[in-house]
Amino acid sequence: MIHLLPTNESITAAETAKLVFNHVVCKHGVPKTIITDRGPQFKSHLWKELLRILGSKASLSTSYHPQTDGQSERTNQEIEQYLRTFSSYNQNNWASLLPQAEFCHNNSIHRAIGMSPFFAVTGQDAIIGTLEEPAECIKSSVPDAGSITERFKTIHQQLNQQLETARKATKYDADKRRKEGTAYKIGDEVMISTKNVRTDRPTKKLDYRWIGPYYIKRLINPVTYEVELPKNLKIHPVFHASLLKSYHRSTESGHQLPKPPPLRVLDDDGYVIEDIVDVRKKGRG
Repeated sequence: MIHLLPTNESITAAETAKLVFNHVVCKHGVPKTIITDRGPQFKSHLWKELLRILGSKASLSTSYHPQTDGQSERTNQEIEQYLRTFSSYNQNNWASLLPQAEFCHNNSIHRAIGMSPFFAVTGQDAIIGTLEEPAECIKSSVPDAGSITERFKTIHQQLNQQLETARKATKYDADKRRKEGTAYKIGDEVMISTKNVRTDRPTKKLDYRWIGPYYIKRLINPVTYEVELPKNLKIHPVFHASLLKSYHRSTESGHQLPKPPPLRVLDDDGYVIEDIVDVRKKGRG
């Protein structure tokens, strides 16, 4: 079961401990072990001493390899994907989206355990009433009640679909990484990584990870491709294969994700160094 709480990068060890106590310990008791990343909050003397007093063991993920805590990483990817899709362009409403994301995640079936986290913890799934019915079926003599319920229901249904799509995408990417690099043909549809693309959105973490789809226009060499881009997208059209991934159109009705708003890309102002192939020294030495 997950608990999603809005915070910021400047949060202190004391503030972190307060969140854990209020939202984890008070709801589930003291954990035997708490696995975290290696942020300064979790390496502080205060954090270690608090866990010692509580009788809980601290476990830090390996440096530069946060996948040590694989389950949390996969969940983070799913929630980030949801926030990218449903947050506004200026990203000022992401905190208000967390409670419903938490509810949907905890009440959906997880293949790894064969049940929902709600069921695993409480012995039953959460009652969702009419949330599974189509939003247009709502009838109420109180306009505000009807509109609030309709909005909640619509987001709930879209979120369930989004989380399931994110899980499939995460599994697909993981399977793909186990195989050799993909070869593309002219006319193939691909998504472009935004790793080296600068937009005017304030938070890179919640920005779109991939944009597209676009068509492969030309093969430069076995690992480099020219992509057919719209003229208003001010980026160089040639990409290394590692910055591309195949786009697979859904064949199921109603399973297309909401289309993101138009992307405003800042001017492409340089090149990215992919590798240093040789070194030349000057003078003695």
